[in-house]
Amino acid sequence: MPITDPLVLPVDVVIAPVEQLSTTVRERLGAADGMFAVTRPRGRAPSRLVTPEGAALLEEFRRARRVADAVLGYAGRRGLEPALVLADSFPLLRDCFNARVLVPADSPEAAPILPTREPGNRIGPFIVRRCVQALEDTEVYLASGHGGEVALKLARAGTGPAVPAALAREASALRRLGGAGAPAFVGAGRSARQPWIAMEWCHGAGAEAAFAGHRDAGDLPALRTLAARVATAYAALHRRGLLHGDVHAANLLVDQSNRITLLDFGLARAIPPARLAGRPGSGFAGTILAPERAAPLARSGTLPVPTAASEQHDLAAMLYALVTGLPPLDLPPEREAALRVLAGGGARPFTATGAARWRDLESVLGRALAADPAARYPSMAAFARAIRAVRLPSRPRRSVAAAAELTRVVDRFLGATHPDGAAFREGPPPPRASVTHGRAGIAWALYRLACLRDDADLLARADAWLARAEAPDPLAFESPGTDLVADEVGPVSPYHARPGVDLVRALIARAQGDERSAAAAAGRFVAGSRVPWDGHDLTLGSAGTLLGAALLAEAGIAAPGAGLTALGEELSGLLATRAADLQDDGIAHGEAGVLYAVLRWSAASGSPAPAQLAGRLEGLAARAERAGRGVRWKSAGSAGPPGGVAVHEAAGWCRGPARQALGDSGE
Repeated sequence: MPITDPLVLPVDVVIAPVEQLSTTVRERLGAADGMFAVTRPRGRAPSRLVTPEGAALLEEFRRARRVADAVLGYAGRRGLEPALVLADSFPLLRDCFNARVLVPADSPEAAPILPTREPGNRIGPFIVRRCVQALEDTEVYLASGHGGEVALKLARAGTGPAVPAALAREASALRRLGGAGAPAFVGAGRSARQPWIAMEWCHGAGAEAAFAGHRDAGDLPALRTLAARVATAYAALHRRGLLHGDVHAANLLVDQSNRITLLDFGLARAIPPARLAGRPGSGFAGTILAPERAAPLARSGTLPVPTAASEQHDLAAMLYALVTGLPPLDLPPEREAALRVLAGGGARPFTATGAARWRDLESVLGRALAADPAARYPSMAAFARAIRAVRLPSRPRRSVAAAAELTRVVDRFLGATHPDGAAFREGPPPPRASVTHGRAGIAWALYRLACLRDDADLLARADAWLARAEAPDPLAFESPGTDLVADEVGPVSPYHARPGVDLVRALIARAQGDERSAAAAAGRFVAGSRVPWDGHDLTLGSAGTLLGAALLAEAGIAAPGAGLTALGEELSGLLATRAADLQDDGIAHGEAGVLYAVLRWSAASGSPAPAQLAGRLEGLAARAERAGRGVRWKSAGSAGPPGGVAVHEAAGWCRGPARQALGDSGE
């Protein structure tokens, strides 16, 4: 279908200001303030940056429209000349069309990218257990069969001939490797005319997570070891007669013993005299491309096939980013401009990324990143040996990248919350007073910083913000038109209701040495927490109340009489035996949050943990599933298949992988 026919943004495309991204992600994208990021979360196309004008024009396609109609509407509302708007915006619209961010209005691509198989479905001889990944062209499932677990990759319907060819290519590569440095091949077939391949299920974490832990800790020996193992894995692949063809951190697994497994061989190529079945594809997923491939792509749109030398370059670029946290080149957001920069090759110094000075490793990676392929190492094996031989700096220093990022976050927060600023005068949008969304949460953060820095001025600022939260306001704890209304969040949550304001007041007063005010605020917290409410979870119910009581007890605050102790003991016993209505194992709304609150109260009050707690903790542990280098829990929800309950995982505090590993009570 031509670009002149009606087009639409798929419903899952997100257009968001870059200010909503972390500083690290913004630096990786080269995103300036005021720009917008356009992302299709499960699409293969990378996020792209657009101007505010480009974002506004793309929003015109939230409903099906021809390009001419969208441009006319956009130009008319802004008093612009349509012909000039079309000329300026056509490269953006063309790139979005080619990347399947804009799609034909009557195309299946306009629908959200969702898994097509449910747990319990059969694909060939295998039974689906859960969806691991759903992309626009393929789906990956954890399945069982043949006596064990397999990763099953299924082509989505209507994807054209390239995807089946890539699956055949991958199957051929896996057969050739025989499980050495890659998953062992298990089988292949078709399900409802859709081709699939099955391979050994391999446990491990992604390369980003594996490197980030060592990078943030400044553990240079561990970074060197891991980088050398990755390069050795690619060297072994080359020795077996294959190029991977798609060097990208997402195509690596690192297990607990730092063993490397390479994934996704759909773009693999044989090094003569080796041969692979199927027609080779072309493409790349990384942000860096070897100059000898980038230059022709910039000139004529033709992407040359990868070589051993170009794969060495791309691997060096990936390792540079994994070691330092940023890619070797700062690329402009426009595709053509980025390709011109890539065609020049080279790399910025480690120190320009905030990483520690490490001249030896920088020199090794610099040679592999040379613009001239002849100047690189003669083989991937030689490159791997050079990394293994890298010397550590004489005085290893902790990487400053993570600390610098945190400092920038704190500085931005302190600047935005100054009492002379507009934010203090105008306040956040409703609900304006709550801990989670409003002024009490800002006061809590300032209080914590004041305690960590022993800073009386910050404590005074926290007090000022909390005083604003305590002022009468009909929208203090509600936001009409959203789920944040009294019937949903209830009256007792420290996160969303009045008891949270009283909790923060007690803590600030205690830090100021005002014991009487602290005790009075604790009394109001106890009284407000005894309002009838049926919920038991951490975010909205009695587990949150118990956690608040634990925070007060840890600070040495006692409510008048024995009110706080009585409330804590009562809720601890209740939560240890009840809360059977909770539907999942998460922190925010499930079993883990309840158990976390009971444990925190036991530690803060010095009272023994309830006897029932051990069995519930064992049950929680028994329900864990291995994932990467750790474990995760399933979450049951109401949006499941007809007649059933959906079981899913999600990122974040509520149901994501961080939920059972909290050391504090916030997101």
